Amino acid sequence: MMKRKILITGGTGFIGANLTHMLLREKHEIHLLIKKSSNMWRLKNVQKKIKFHELDLSNISKDNKIIKKINPEIVFHCAAYGINSKENNYSKMIKTNVQGTLNLFSTLSNLNVKRIVNIGSVFEYGAKSGHQGFLETDSLNPLTFYGITKSTQTNIAQYFFKYRSLPITTLRLFTPFGKFENKGRLVSDLMFAIINNKKLDISSPKSVRDFIFIDDVIDAMIKASKIPNIEGEIFNIGTGKLNSVKKIVEICKNFTNFSKDIFLSETHKRDYDKKGGKGFANIQKAKNTLHWKPKNSIEQGLKKSYQWHQKNHSMYN
Repeated sequence: MMKRKILITGGTGFIGANLTHMLLREKHEIHLLIKKSSNMWRLKNVQKKIKFHELDLSNISKDNKIIKKINPEIVFHCAAYGINSKENNYSKMIKTNVQGTLNLFSTLSNLNVKRIVNIGSVFEYGAKSGHQGFLETDSLNPLTFYGITKSTQTNIAQYFFKYRSLPITTLRLFTPFGKFENKGRLVSDLMFAIINNKKLDISSPKSVRDFIFIDDVIDAMIKASKIPNIEGEIFNIGTGKLNSVKKIVEICKNFTNFSKDIFLSETHKRDYDKKGGKGFANIQKAKNTLHWKPKNSIEQGLKKSYQWHQKNHSMYN
């Protein structure tokens, strides 16, 4: 396997850290852009194998020296702000998702990068009913401010592909879950309740998402960095199936024999759900072009998540 020089933004986050761990197994040279405030807990075991560079993307100039010095072959743009409900500062969303993306791509347009994998989001779409699922060609109608900034990020990526010849591919991720997930998210909180045998309150049991296991997401990202002639393309990365919050809870209770009460309440709905947000990924394009499809069913992904959390729950303390 050819060793590649890879730059990752947002490498200390849920998606970026899982990607970093996987790429290190393939023996690549990994460079991470981090902020002073970055929490390194997900990478503690592998820190010595990574080259870290302190840089705030929202404040860099076009001729940034750090990125030029790295001179990466492959870039994964995972940095984002606003996906978690507590991340509700609109200015930060613009600074990170819009200004940070513009600065990064402006700098990379002066280098000889082979591929940039831009991470988009299901929140770019909005709501859709019916049996077809979201198509990459659907018009974007985001229901949240986060979705607005992420759709702007994708538009910036398309601009730099068309007019600055940057080799960018965008993956629109649906709802990843699994290893290294933040506390405060559904699957992570469920796992800790089961492991610690504690009661749990969960809101919005009827809310539905296209949940996808993180390993399948990372598999798609790595494929998108290697397959030729997909520059300018956008791919949905999901399972093509909707599962409710209640269904996720029931699956976990069944395979763990968890006996404590889990209280499901319709209070504290997220804005996305209040506005009718729903829809699953049509992944036919990813199947045909990336030669990718999820390997894990929702049950398999939840079981693997549980096994990982059992072994690694001390990381969260």
